[in-house]
Amino acid sequence: MIPDSRQGLDIPGQRQPGDLKKAELGVRDLLQVLDARPAGAQTAETAEALVALLSDFLKPQPFAPALSPSGEQDECLTLVQSIQFTSLCSCHLLPFFGFAHVGYIPGGWSIDVPELVGTVRHFARNAQTQEYLTGQIARGVEEMLHAGGVGVVVSATHLCACLRGEQSAGAELVTSCLLGSLRSDPRTRAEFLSLLDEHDVRSGGRS
Repeated sequence: MIPDSRQGLDIPGQRQPGDLKKAELGVRDLLQVLDARPAGAQTAETAEALVALLSDFLKPQPFAPALSPSGEQDECLTLVQSIQFTSLCSCHLLPFFGFAHVGYIPGGWSIDVPELVGTVRHFARNAQTQEYLTGQIARGVEEMLHAGGVGVVVSATHLCACLRGEQSAGAELVTSCLLGSLRSDPRTRAEFLSLLDEHDVRSGGRS
């Protein structure tokens, strides 16, 4: 089973009775301080809906992907592209979303595509930075598969960047994490990066 990691933002794993109601009161206070009056809804309804959404998204979910032993035929570089995900920025608690591209060289185990997609989305269910998410996916896959090498590239749009400062709508942040032979072996690293170049990591490969 993949361990649940909550280091992106310090969120207790066990909620006590009444915690969600306290959170709703806090959101109501925030809206009142900001003089924000949700159109077409009562402040209490907005607070309840927001807390319910965040509570569901951030609730730790057990995830045990099915693995199969890898053989000599599985020594090739495997790359799964354009895994869609949504996560939460730990700075502003606003969504960032995009695509993860995960490559690995099997060690003791191999994983099917749907299970790898589930692994990415498992780690995405947290409040965190994109850099942290990228590293979590890479280290999780390395540990889970005993992989000889892992490469993860993540491209995402951040709503916080669209709403503040220069309001850079359409800009994407790209992060990467290379482990094992994909970091140490120039030929393996070049193969991985060339496959990504052919695909174009931005917008999931769509032109």
